[in-house]
Amino acid sequence: MLTLAQIAVAIGLLAPEGPLFYRYSTLIQHDSYWFENIVERGYQTPVPPISHKVMEVSNVAFFPAYPAIAAVLRYGLHVGTQNALLITAQAAAW
Repeated sequence: MLTLAQIAVAIGLLAPEGPLFYRYSTLIQHDSYWFENIVERGYQTPVPPISHKVMEVSNVAFFPAYPAIAAVLRYGLHVGTQNALLITAQAAAW
C-alpha cells in the first residue's frame, strides 16, 4: 500500500498534466535511459575504452541486477522497457 501511495503522490504532484499513462511515463529520468539501453542492447564497451560518455558505446558502469529484473518483467508482463524499469524500481523501494 505504501508503494501505491508513493506512486499516486508522484503522479499527482510531480508529473505534468495529461492522461494517467503519460503522467506515469514521465517519471523516467536521466539514468533510466542508460538502463533502458542496457535492457534493449546489453552491455557494450570499446576496447580500449574511450574518454567520453556515449550511451551506445559504453555502458558497463551500471550494475546488472536492475536491468536484468526489468528485462524479465518486460517479457513476462509484455510491457515497454520504460514501464518495466519503473515497476522494478518501485518494487525495490517497497
